[in-house]
Amino acid sequence: MNNKIYVTADFEGANPRSDGIARISDDHFVLSVFSETTIESYRMETMIVNDSTEKQVLHIEINWPTKPFSELRDCFYVKHEHTPDWITAPAETAPGKSFLSIAALPGKTYLCLHPRYGYADCESFVSNLPYNGLISKELAGKSDKGRNIWIIKLSNGFESKEKLRFMISARNHANESSGNYCVEGMIEWLLSNEPTVPYFLEKIDFFFMPMTNPDGVAEGMARFTGTRCADLNRTDKWLRENTPGALPDRSHEAFLNALDSVKPTHFVNLHSYLFKYEDEIHARSEQDIESFTRFFPDDINAGKRWKHVIVSQDSPFPGFCGKNQPETLSLLLEIPWFGRNAELMKETGRKILRALILMNTATYTAG
Repeated sequence: MNNKIYVTADFEGANPRSDGIARISDDHFVLSVFSETTIESYRMETMIVNDSTEKQVLHIEINWPTKPFSELRDCFYVKHEHTPDWITAPAETAPGKSFLSIAALPGKTYLCLHPRYGYADCESFVSNLPYNGLISKELAGKSDKGRNIWIIKLSNGFESKEKLRFMISARNHANESSGNYCVEGMIEWLLSNEPTVPYFLEKIDFFFMPMTNPDGVAEGMARFTGTRCADLNRTDKWLRENTPGALPDRSHEAFLNALDSVKPTHFVNLHSYLFKYEDEIHARSEQDIESFTRFFPDDINAGKRWKHVIVSQDSPFPGFCGKNQPETLSLLLEIPWFGRNAELMKETGRKILRALILMNTATYTAG
C-alpha cells in the first residue's frame, strides 16, 4: 500500500470524518459524507496529503446521504497549499454518488464541494482588521460550544438620526462559505482608497456578522448549528413549531438579539446553493428587487441571471420578521460558487454592497 499518499480528515470542519474515509487501493478512495439534516444541503471538505516527491493521481468516489440533486454535484474545488486560489475539478455523477480524479501535487491539497472557509479563518480575519478609527469589533455572543460570534462595525464616528444602518450577515448555514468571501470583499472595499467611500460613510453605518454559525462551521455540519438542528435562518416561532428540541441555542439567540440591537434600516442575509446559473434574490416586493438589480444586474460574466422570489408576510426568515424588522428593507441573497473563485466571490461581495448603497443614495434628475 502506498502510504505516502492519503486522504485525511485531520482539520477543522472536515466532512467526512475519519470513519467516512475508506481506502480501496493505492489510488482509489471512497468518501461517505455525513449530514445532520435530511434537507438537500450537504458539505464535503477533505484534504489529500502527498508525502512523495511526484504528482499522484487519485480516483475518488463520494457517497451522498440521499439521491435527489446528485447531478448538481458534478463540480468540486481544489486548492494546493502553495496556490493562491481555488480551481474547479469536474466530476461524473450517479444517483447518490460523485466520481472524480485528482492529480495531487506533493504537499497538501484541499478537495471540497465548495471553497472552504473555516472558523479559524474568520477569527484570523477579524483579529487582523486594522485599528484605524473606522472599525470597532464586539462579540454578539458565544455559541453553545463557546466560539465567538462577532459584529464588526464600520463608521466614521459621526452620529446622525438620518444615517442609515446597513447590516450584513453570513454563514447562517454551515456549508455556505460564499458569504464569508463576500463579507471580506465588502469590508476590504470600505477600507480601500475608493473615492466614494468617505461619502458613503457619512451617510451609512455598516454592521457585519461574518459567521453567525461557528459551531456548525467548525464541526463539519451542513446546515444547522449541530445535531440539535437549530436553523439560524428560521424564527423562534418556526423552530418552536417544527423543531422544538433545537431551542434554546446560543448562536440563534445571538443572531436574533443582534438584529434587535442594531435595528438595521437595511439587512442582507447571504446564502448559497448548488444551482449553477442563477443568483437568487428574496425580497418583500418586486420594487425592492428592481431597485437592487438596477445597480447589480445579471452577472453574465459568471453565467448568472437573477431569480426573483417575493417573500410573504408569514415568512419564517428572521430578516423579514421580528420585533424591529417590519420597517427594515431586507434581502436574502443566494450566491452560488459555480463560475467564481475566492477573488471573484470577494468582488461579488463588493458589487452587492455597492448596489445596496446606490439603491438608497442615488438620485436622478430629469434633463
